[in-house]
Amino acid sequence: MTVSAPPPPQSPQPPAGPTAAPRPAGGRRWPTAVASLVLLALLMFAQSFRFPSDVAVTEPMVASGDASATVDAGSFTVRVEEVRFAKAVGDGSEDSALSDFAPEPDYIEAKGVWVVVFLDVTSTDRQLTRFESRLDSGDKNVYASTPWLHNAFGSIGDGFPPGIPIRGATAFEVPEKALKDPVVQVTISTGIDKRLSGEAHVKLGLSGDELKKAIEGAEETLDVPEPRMQKV
Repeated sequence: MTVSAPPPPQSPQPPAGPTAAPRPAGGRRWPTAVASLVLLALLMFAQSFRFPSDVAVTEPMVASGDASATVDAGSFTVRVEEVRFAKAVGDGSEDSALSDFAPEPDYIEAKGVWVVVFLDVTSTDRQLTRFESRLDSGDKNVYASTPWLHNAFGSIGDGFPPGIPIRGATAFEVPEKALKDPVVQVTISTGIDKRLSGEAHVKLGLSGDELKKAIEGAEETLDVPEPRMQKV
């Protein structure tokens, strides 16, 4: 007698109809990628506050003060001794014993007014050789000192030995109406490289009617003497 085995069970068949398309794998990854990029951008933004750039770390260190006091810029000190206004300036030695025999200086007339700032500068610990100055006129403009005067600070051969005050002047040609509340800015370094140099911003204390009166009373001509060492 022959015995037949029962047929194997059949798997249930899915109902007839359209088959759903599989979701692409990339669809699950793009939100994660975007979140990672946002997080990376936030980390870089935060790092920019914690670690300043090399330029920010080594740029001149600014010290501010008024003309009534000595301003200590670290590598040097500076004190404003006098501010004079003139219609024309020239290289001269008006306080020299030989001034009566010296030739008449050539004067440079201003298209505006000359602001001549007399300074006492003292290097604190090393020989400084490069002097630069600017004048913030108080009207959002900054003016460089004139390069045309050989006697003014900033000429070739200037030197500031440590511990010895040097008195000299720096001159700026400025439109009269631009002067509001001027501040002289001085940077002195050992050469072209100004990294970690000192910089002083000295408020001249001239504004309003006092400044207007000084401009209206500008001297016809002003002789700028060469820098000189002062007694310690």
